[in-house]
Amino acid sequence: MGYSVDGVYIDLGIDAGLGYSQKSRLLTEQFASDRKLKLEVVDVKATYFENIPEMTGRTQRGQSKPCSVCGLVKRYIMNKIALDGDYAVLATAHNLDDEAAILLMNTLNWSLDLIGRQLPLLPERPGFVRKVKPFCRTYEREAAAYAILSGIHYIYEECPYSIGSTQLYYKQILNQLEVKQTTVKMAYSH
Repeated sequence: MGYSVDGVYIDLGIDAGLGYSQKSRLLTEQFASDRKLKLEVVDVKATYFENIPEMTGRTQRGQSKPCSVCGLVKRYIMNKIALDGDYAVLATAHNLDDEAAILLMNTLNWSLDLIGRQLPLLPERPGFVRKVKPFCRTYEREAAAYAILSGIHYIYEECPYSIGSTQLYYKQILNQLEVKQTTVKMAYSH
């Protein structure tokens, strides 16, 4: 689309015997190398002395929700890189399925403050760079189809720690609803 972008890969140290983070890192580095793109790699363990599984094991928040700890760490690192690098905008890859599931979860939990942060464009504020979600109207399966057709390699498996996650649960509910009403997720984007 003509934008000048740099990439960030956050090595979370999630392996669970499957090499999940290692495989993801290799694919990301190969993608950036093939396209001669700048990629900043942050190794969470090397930087903060613990990886995500270790952080999750010692926090009350992580005892039941490793995804919560992981999301917090990723948001912090991405925002820090954007601020330190004097970037005008931070773009994330949240897709329509992600956004609709989070909206459903936040609505059912009456998390009104979190609903306000789900806009496709979040303005900058003190300590936070402006954030955009360019894929927020793109179905997850459409993004996957584009990647396959474009020869972009990615890990097909979900994160091993996401099994039983609340967000995946709400995605499943929305997928079931879309069988009967095909506009359930797309209604989020209007």
